[in-house]
Amino acid sequence: MAAFEQLQAYHDKKSFSCGEAVLDDFLHAATGQEPEGIWVLVKTAGDPEIITYCAMHPDPVQCVTDGGLYLGNVDVVWLRYLATDSRHKCQGYGEAMLMFAIDRTVEATDVHPIQALMLDPLDEARRDYYLRRDLGFKLVNANSLRLSISITDMRALVRDAV
Repeated sequence: MAAFEQLQAYHDKKSFSCGEAVLDDFLHAATGQEPEGIWVLVKTAGDPEIITYCAMHPDPVQCVTDGGLYLGNVDVVWLRYLATDSRHKCQGYGEAMLMFAIDRTVEATDVHPIQALMLDPLDEARRDYYLRRDLGFKLVNANSLRLSISITDMRALVRDAV
C-alpha cells in the first residue's frame, strides 16, 4: 500500500527517474530540509523506493503554529514540482499526489486565508494536460505557462473526491 510522507534520509532518491533532468536533479539533491520553506512530499510503496513526489512552497500546513497563528503573509501556495518515476507512470500516482497536495492546501484554509495554488508546468504540453483534465486550473495570463486553481475549485475537487 502506498503512503504519502515527507522526504526522509532513508528514501532512495538516486533510483528515481522521471525522464526530466530538472525534476530528477531536484529530487536527487533534496534533503527533506529544503531552504525557503520548500516541502518535499513523496509517495512510496512502504519501502524506500519513491514512486512520485511533489515540492510545495510553503507547506500549507507547516505555515500554522501550534497556537493556530499563521507564520508569514502568503495567500498562495506554489506547487513547484510534481513528478512520477518512469516505472510507475500511467498508474494514477501523479494524480493522487496532486490531489493530496490540493487536499493539504484546502485543509490549511481552516486557519489561513489561502486563495490559490499556483503551478508552473515545464512546457506547453504539460500545461495543456492540466487544462484538459478539467480540474479547475486556469492560465494566469496568455503569455505564461503558469496555472492557478482557486480555493473554491480546490474545495469542490476535494468534496467530489469523497
